[in-house]
Amino acid sequence: MRNHEIYIQSFVDAFDDQTAVINHDGVIQYTNGAWDAFHLENVEILTTAAFIGDHYLDTLISKGNLEASEGIKRVIDKNVEEYVLTYPCRSLSSESWFQLIVRRCLLNEFQEGLILVNRNIKIEDVPDTVMVDFIKSFTDAVFTVDAARKNLELEMKQLVYLDELTNLPNSRSMDRIIEKSIYHREDCALFCIDLDGFKKINDLYGREMGDKLLKEVGRKLQRAVAGFGIVGRIGDDEFLVFAKEKRTSELEEFASSLLRVFSNPFIIEGIYSFSISASVGISQFPQEALDKNHLMNAANTAMHEAKRIPGNQYKFYEVKMTTELTRRLNIEQALTGDLRQNGLYFVFQPQIDGLTNEMIGLEVLSRWQHPTIGKISPLEFIEIAEETGNISILTNYLMEEVFSKVSSWIKTMGFSKKVSFNVTSHLLSQETFFKDLFDLLDQFNIPYHQIELEITEETQLEVSEFTLDTIKACRERGIQIAIDDFGIGYSMLKSLTHFPIDKIKIDKYFINRLGKDSQTESVIKTIVYLAKSLGCIVVAEGVESAGDVKALSDLGCQFFQGYYFNWPLKVEEFERLYIYD
Repeated sequence: MRNHEIYIQSFVDAFDDQTAVINHDGVIQYTNGAWDAFHLENVEILTTAAFIGDHYLDTLISKGNLEASEGIKRVIDKNVEEYVLTYPCRSLSSESWFQLIVRRCLLNEFQEGLILVNRNIKIEDVPDTVMVDFIKSFTDAVFTVDAARKNLELEMKQLVYLDELTNLPNSRSMDRIIEKSIYHREDCALFCIDLDGFKKINDLYGREMGDKLLKEVGRKLQRAVAGFGIVGRIGDDEFLVFAKEKRTSELEEFASSLLRVFSNPFIIEGIYSFSISASVGISQFPQEALDKNHLMNAANTAMHEAKRIPGNQYKFYEVKMTTELTRRLNIEQALTGDLRQNGLYFVFQPQIDGLTNEMIGLEVLSRWQHPTIGKISPLEFIEIAEETGNISILTNYLMEEVFSKVSSWIKTMGFSKKVSFNVTSHLLSQETFFKDLFDLLDQFNIPYHQIELEITEETQLEVSEFTLDTIKACRERGIQIAIDDFGIGYSMLKSLTHFPIDKIKIDKYFINRLGKDSQTESVIKTIVYLAKSLGCIVVAEGVESAGDVKALSDLGCQFFQGYYFNWPLKVEEFERLYIYD
């Protein structure tokens, strides 16, 4: 039995009433225990006894139940949303009244079927118009179409419980599984799994490739949880595992086994290889919460705590984590408000020519001193802005503020230096970002050649045709391109041959190791040689001493950025030292 068939069967089994599912041809596909038990018990007198594989409509017709057959056909033909019959029936052991309720449902992504629920009801619930005439068999039963009863007390359970992409249980399905376990007071644990950096893969490779990766992740997770729990997909890049309670040591081992799924690259279509990590948050019932919502929140909170540590990590929920999640939510909320009023501002750090000691350009850096939250690290709020889709709002605000200031320098002081912005991979994939950039430059009358976009080396430009084409368009307009943090991310050598780069910035990791080993100096010398061969300027980041300057100069580096020359400066101080001096 395939995975989606297993899940449908599990949902049918969850019904207390006699339940069956038929396809559009009327053939029974699934039944639950209550249906089978009743029909087996009364097979000798039930003229419509039917099991999996039987043609239910043919059975009804052959026994003269034309009204029931026609009613079900009307649901199949979508003439009515539901069909309800109330009828009496005498079995071998008792006399009962039943209500048959028929509705459409999904059997899989492409095929609809019908769900049939036989509900045992009290005789006093039967309308007076029904002829109360118990006879020997189902054939002799008196059927009454209860078409007026649309507001049924019974909430029909639907079979739309599978995620259409991965064929795993979706959020509705997982909710029911958790709620049922809690209702029966059964100890359980939740594992909230979030893929790290998946949004960047979607942005750079496209959603179709991202979907293929999600399907492969789902397949491997399903294999990993076999015999231990149930895995479902509850969000774009978020999975949830439900497990019956185990000892803490067993939960830890299981969490480690989940993370081992991400220890090797995912191979898509036998060609594409993706290395992706995951963060797992674990909550337990009843230790952390007494209801489904709080239990889910606890697992989600623990997952966000795990995400703070790079690489594959898992965390058990702790009460103190709630405070940290509240901080994150407050930051998310602040990003959607008045950014200036909420304390977001920018600073400038100069880039210096080591030969002349003059500034050749400046880098714009964002800072945040929130009135109630306090100081927020750029690493923290930029990551949150990307994850929540607010990075465009943040970047547009900074560009507008900076361009307004630079425009005034150009008008009053003839300012002509480069102004450099860091651009995230998400922004590089957004057509609106480049449109906004061009519009703002035109609005403030800033020459395109004075703007430089810094792209971190981990952004794999060659994999996105749109990104590559757009950056080339920027270069044609005069906007220059710099590779930031060169030497520590993915190799950009292939990308450097695709289009011209104007500047390479050597990561401070190498600067910090100057004088500690000869290999570092060889790497820096090679980067400088490579850059000059390509006609690029080389800037060393994180320069903090005269010794750094001397060593880098000896290795052929001329341009520097770092605390030795100046810290990132607020606007007024920067203007005093570098604009109006």
